[in-house]
Amino acid sequence: MSIKIEDLQIDAPFIGQYRTLNAVLCSYRRLERSQFILLEAMDFTTSMDLVKRGLYDDRLRLKSGQVATSTMILGAEMHQEKFERILGQLRQTADYPDPGLNPCDLPYERMVLVQLDGYLHSYRNEIEMKKTRLKLLTPNIIRQELPSDANLRDFLKRVQQHVPKSLRESMEERYKLSELLSAKRKLEPANSQKENPESKRAVQSLKPHTPDFVDTNEVLDLVTAPKAVQDFSKCPQVRLSQLDSTDADVVLVSAQIIGYVPPQLPLLAQNTKNELVIIDDFKVYISSEDGSEQYAVDFENTDAILRFYGFDELEARTQEHIKFHTIQAVNKTYTMALRRVHIANSICSYSAWTFAEPLKQIRRKKK
Repeated sequence: MSIKIEDLQIDAPFIGQYRTLNAVLCSYRRLERSQFILLEAMDFTTSMDLVKRGLYDDRLRLKSGQVATSTMILGAEMHQEKFERILGQLRQTADYPDPGLNPCDLPYERMVLVQLDGYLHSYRNEIEMKKTRLKLLTPNIIRQELPSDANLRDFLKRVQQHVPKSLRESMEERYKLSELLSAKRKLEPANSQKENPESKRAVQSLKPHTPDFVDTNEVLDLVTAPKAVQDFSKCPQVRLSQLDSTDADVVLVSAQIIGYVPPQLPLLAQNTKNELVIIDDFKVYISSEDGSEQYAVDFENTDAILRFYGFDELEARTQEHIKFHTIQAVNKTYTMALRRVHIANSICSYSAWTFAEPLKQIRRKKK
């Protein structure tokens, strides 16, 4: 789902989830003693007249004399290797410096339109995007996506209306925003409303809005966990729409699997204190049958991930890459047990859901 920077509040329901943001890339720098780059981007939710650009206190200063705050700027961490590939694309058009420890504030003529996909993380009243994927919004990409992407259209209108005049002129020259926005929105074919019996229960995928998302309709193997080792049959059964309001610690829900993160790459497992721990994030996305309710669900622990994939145990080497099979959507509703996890500190408290046990009623695909 696409968001705006003005929506980023500590208590926002999507904190801790993957989201997409269309923005203007304003600055980047290398984080000390790490392999990550910190990007700074603005989506101009409100008018921001940037009039003075320096390296330190004057960075991103507004016409009012104030410095743009974190409510106007999103910091996004991105792996250096991935950023270097983007930097190579940028250098085909102009001279962009290597990232250093000091912020590299881009002049207006070097600012570019981008799409950020990442995991929203809150810490000490600050919200950042982690594990970010960056896509350059070139004129050709905008032309292809604009007819069917209302969020992108809204963002480009804000750029036209709210960016400083000198930046607006640069954007218009490079992207031809007036020309793109004046084009009529794409009309669906007349027969698009006809229902296909085979796809009547298909759920709208989250793939366009979620980095690393694997749509289960695009993969091959169906692998499952063995029978649950614990009986949750006496737990209350609720609808997905009731998850946020129920007080039960463990509930049963019925839902479809529509995809998962990470993609078809080995997960990194590490032996920590003689215990094999999968250190990569792993989420399964579930949906109600009609697609109106969708959740990203974490696994409770490494063992739960192994059971989900039908593994009993793994050799606890110091470090091991696990090549998991992939799962395939079968347009079938499964019953699963979810556990509420309470996470609290002095700043905020929120709830997350994990798989208490592997999914039930899933069969291994015959080869």
